[in-house]
Amino acid sequence: MNFDLSKIINLIKRTGDRYIINDGDDLFVLLPFSDYSDLIAEKKAKIGPVNNLSEEELLRKINSEIIQWKMTQPESTIQESFFQELDKKGLEESSEEQYYLEPID
Repeated sequence: MNFDLSKIINLIKRTGDRYIINDGDDLFVLLPFSDYSDLIAEKKAKIGPVNNLSEEELLRKINSEIIQWKMTQPESTIQESFFQELDKKGLEESSEEQYYLEPID
């Protein structure tokens, strides 16, 4: 593989893009170090906090994230989805046979 690495690095500096090098068997990505460190930090932030939590702590975290999500949703969207769920359940239940019992005198 013949290429001028300095030309590629200059191109990356100018454009901010990433460069993929195909070595035949393997692929390598050339990117600025700051981008790489951001990717690593992002990966650790996603994985790290959850692995060290107990079950109870994890449930609290999930519930707090759900609450935060609900607070960002418009009120009508939450109500509509709630009523849509009720409608679905109603359709599922209505497909069953229903029996009515009346007292005999």
